[in-house]
Amino acid sequence: PIAKHGSTVTQSREAQALAAARRKIATLLFYPPQAIAEGMEGEARVLLTLDATGQVLAADLALSSGHALLDRAALQAAYAMGRVDANGQRQLLLPVIFRLR
Repeated sequence: PIAKHGSTVTQSREAQALAAARRKIATLLFYPPQAIAEGMEGEARVLLTLDATGQVLAADLALSSGHALLDRAALQAAYAMGRVDANGQRQLLLPVIFRLR
């Protein structure tokens, strides 16, 4: 969601936190070679539970990509994030997209 304040446009805190989490997980995400070889694609949704400092306490699969291999890779990357600049958010629903190019 985008809120307009006068002549400036600011993203909501949740949108900013989600954008930060997406940038961070993109640097950690590993596309499993077997998944590439088998042409697997999909989007997993990972529910991150964070402490007050943004530390990842838990990562749970909220929606499967349809492939267990990709789901495991998404969860591994989520845990590897360590800390997220979450703007005080305690939970984030993070889409993790696997697309072959």
